[in-house]
Amino acid sequence: MGREYLRNAIAGVIISLVITLVVFNIFKASPEEILSIDPSIVVIAVVLNLVRFGAQGLRLHLLLRRFGSIPCCYRDSLIVRSASEFFALTTIPFLADEAARAWLLTRRGEQGSKAFWVSFTEMLLDTLVGAAMALAAGLYALAAGIHYLSLAILVISLIQLLMVAVFLWLTKKTFYPFGRGESKEIAGIMSLLHRLRRWLVANKDNMWQVFGPLFSRRMATTLMLLVFSTMIVMTAPALILYMMLDQSGFTGFTASLFTFHAGNALGVLPVTVGGAGLTEAGLYLYLRDVLGNDVPSTVIQWRLATYHLSLIISGLTLVIAVAGRKRTWC
Repeated sequence: MGREYLRNAIAGVIISLVITLVVFNIFKASPEEILSIDPSIVVIAVVLNLVRFGAQGLRLHLLLRRFGSIPCCYRDSLIVRSASEFFALTTIPFLADEAARAWLLTRRGEQGSKAFWVSFTEMLLDTLVGAAMALAAGLYALAAGIHYLSLAILVISLIQLLMVAVFLWLTKKTFYPFGRGESKEIAGIMSLLHRLRRWLVANKDNMWQVFGPLFSRRMATTLMLLVFSTMIVMTAPALILYMMLDQSGFTGFTASLFTFHAGNALGVLPVTVGGAGLTEAGLYLYLRDVLGNDVPSTVIQWRLATYHLSLIISGLTLVIAVAGRKRTWC
């Protein structure tokens, strides 16, 4: 299973590089424009990427400390989380990095079911926070009268939020069962939800160990830390974009935040590896049509400083995670 993950990821790297070259050609950005970025911004971008990886590691560490079946330390949580990010960047979006993370966790002795649900919880948090920010970006574009882009962003973000709401609703119904009449009605009208509920019931013992305590009052502090770390993860790329735009005289962090999440909303579509191409298109169209800032070279600079830099960091971490002989937590 591990070799299959790695083969697919390597193929994804090649595909993403090809897409990057295509984007270069479409935007007709010269190497001089791309390399004109201030070196200090490059350094800060590296730091912010590391901060984002650190926040992801903290979130996984908090979940494993609370719900894992074996002892863990932050270092191993950081390594596993950073290594799994490589698969998020080199495969089609949705569950690829979560599956890889569950695989890496089981290699270190974690129970497979708990590894899955912990990883799934991270995806749930990313989706909830990211979709909420994308929804705000879509509403801003709608207010600006850019209907084609606002409609795409709003539809994607609302579907994501609906998926989270349905999952949490089914989770609640799993732990507080349907009445007989209600169950029959849902089975007849929404058979897919009924099948999902049956699957949740079959896995409720493992799932309950995570979602039961997570939303309880005694876990309020942990939940706040999880949301806070997710906010860092979802804000760091926007801060890098803000600094790059500021270099060209365009200011406004909120605008940069909306721009990033507009691109991120298109990037989550399961079309290209790591959202390559779609993310750049979303950023460029939002900057140009909503904010009136036509800077294709800045979009490419930002992509190199986020996606490709993260690819290098996570790739190096993956080597450490896979090559290490140690299978247990420190």
